Amino acid sequence: MEFHPGKCQLLRITNKIEPIKSTYFIHNTRVSETDSAKYLGVVIDTKLKWTKQYTNLIKKCNCTLAFLKRNLSNSPRFVKKQCYTSLIRPKLEYACAVWDPHCSTHIENLEKIIKRAARFVTGNYKMESGAHRFNLDLLEWPKLEERRLQTKLTLFQKARLNLIDIPTNHLAIKSRQTRQGGGGLTYHREFSKIDSYTFSFFPRTSQIWNNLPPDLKSCTNIENFGKAVSTIDQEEILSGITLS
Repeated sequence: MEFHPGKCQLLRITNKIEPIKSTYFIHNTRVSETDSAKYLGVVIDTKLKWTKQYTNLIKKCNCTLAFLKRNLSNSPRFVKKQCYTSLIRPKLEYACAVWDPHCSTHIENLEKIIKRAARFVTGNYKMESGAHRFNLDLLEWPKLEERRLQTKLTLFQKARLNLIDIPTNHLAIKSRQTRQGGGGLTYHREFSKIDSYTFSFFPRTSQIWNNLPPDLKSCTNIENFGKAVSTIDQEEILSGITLS
């Protein structure tokens, strides 16, 4: 396999203030360096902060929503709803287990998209307290943050059960029961001073999984597991998580 040097870029992922720099060549052509690059549809930056991923995603979804508003303003509600769930929500959830935000600003900016979509679908553009919640409840749409949590927990459970090729043997299991966790099997908390690691998939999701009820942890049927996760009190589960 040969690579075209003009289509290749060098991306350094490091937290060092003065990283060791090297020059790379392909067919005697120097590979240009960049601070971010798209890989499999996800924008990766040098610090793994995902800020550019959020920016690009929000812009793309808002453009699609604006297109739907221009062309489907007089369409029935079920048509608008189907367009949102087919054209916008999949973009908002693509690879979300990787880039799931932990900063309230990024979380809220993403939630604004579903709020705008709910106004468009219901036709309720009243700018009053509780209008957003009313629209979402009417459409039976959970918050995007809740759906991302369900996705992460389901993916984590699949990995634990070896249903997908994502190894979990690097996670340390607690040898004895403590006050922390929801009972049953629990994993040790991984410590780091770097947020990009602390809030990444395994450290964050394993601690959320620890707070699940024991019967849910032991569930081997992924379909039943996903349904059960969607009904639990997520705020209560998240309240016991301290990653800092």
